Amino acid sequence: MIIFVIFYGLIETSNAIYVYGKNESDRLKLIIIVFWGLMFVLIGLIEIFGISGSWGRLAYLLFGVSWFPMMFTPCTVKIFRINKTTSLIRKIIFAIIGTSQLFTAFG
Repeated sequence: MIIFVIFYGLIETSNAIYVYGKNESDRLKLIIIVFWGLMFVLIGLIEIFGISGSWGRLAYLLFGVSWFPMMFTPCTVKIFRINKTTSLIRKIIFAIIGTSQLFTAFG
C-alpha cells in the first residue's frame, strides 16, 4: 500500500506538470497539485523509513494542509464535475480527509 501511495503521488505530480505546465495562467493549479502529489510521496517515505516524532507529525501536517487547496482545483474525475452538488460533495470529502490528517498529525 505504501508503494502505491508513492507511485500515486508521482503520477499525480507528473500529470499536473503535463496538463498545467504549459500555460502560465495555470501556475497556481500546477503548484497546488504538485504540492499535493509530493505530499503523497513524503507520507510514503515517512512510513517506509518509520520516521516518527516531530518529523512524522510535520509530514502528516503538511499532507493534511495539502488537501484544502485541492478543494478549489479542477477535478479530473468526471462524476465530480457533473454539477454543483457533486462538486460540493468533492469539496466536503477533501475537507474531511484534510481534517483527519491534521488530527493524525496532532493526535
